[in-house]
Amino acid sequence: MPAIKSRPVDAEDAALAARKRRFRAAQSMTVDGGIESSFVSRFGAIDERFWAPFYDACAAGPKWVAHRPLMISYSLPQTVNAKDTFGETMMTLAAIHGRTQVVTVLLGIKGDPWMFNNKGWSAVTAAAVYNHTALIKLFASQNVRLDMPDNRLGYTPAHFAVQVNNIDMLRLLYEHRANLAVAAKNGYTLLHTAAEAASEDCLEFLLAKRLVSVDARDTSHETPSHKAARHNHSRILEILCVHGSSLKTENLDQDCVADVYLDNMHVTRPMELK
Repeated sequence: MPAIKSRPVDAEDAALAARKRRFRAAQSMTVDGGIESSFVSRFGAIDERFWAPFYDACAAGPKWVAHRPLMISYSLPQTVNAKDTFGETMMTLAAIHGRTQVVTVLLGIKGDPWMFNNKGWSAVTAAAVYNHTALIKLFASQNVRLDMPDNRLGYTPAHFAVQVNNIDMLRLLYEHRANLAVAAKNGYTLLHTAAEAASEDCLEFLLAKRLVSVDARDTSHETPSHKAARHNHSRILEILCVHGSSLKTENLDQDCVADVYLDNMHVTRPMELK
């Protein structure tokens, strides 16, 4: 029997690069700058008579409602919220690309802003991740919840904002009544996320609002201070201690914050760990 030839590593890399290029091309198919131009090819289950009034509505500004009856006549909620081959809905794609008018139209014809894509992101999550403040304001004006966890890790839009220290997005979510006390599936509060990512601006904001206990526990019974110690974020640990965090709190392994700090061979201490 002839030996089976394995594909060379460089061929594997080339194949992966080609797949990435095809994916990026599919994600950015536009005409006149709009991702919505790709919807006809992406969402074949929708009645073809839907598209003319849909595109007219997308171009009509505030007068888009004149096209609503026709769009509703040629669509159903399940088709408006259908997924393409990449797991995206029209709403998630429009949100990723910051297409406020398109999202406005979709909301008006039963588009679901909390339908999740394959990443577990909703349109609201995508708006926060990509810093589309106009979309967050639009969702808030339509009474869309801004604090619902994703369906994978249980992260809220605010978790994603805190991960990159996007204080402006965090403030915007707070101003529009998002609940910043919601924890992820692993028990991570926004303080845990801020401590782990060294998001100092977000940390200071959250501590000032006192929405989450400074010694809140995750599923490993670790506090935000444990996260700061594990990642050698001395400045973050100092801030948490100033706000009353205890260095003696133990996790499930019975390691206190000082133990975690020392176990990771962090030589420079931010303070005397007593």
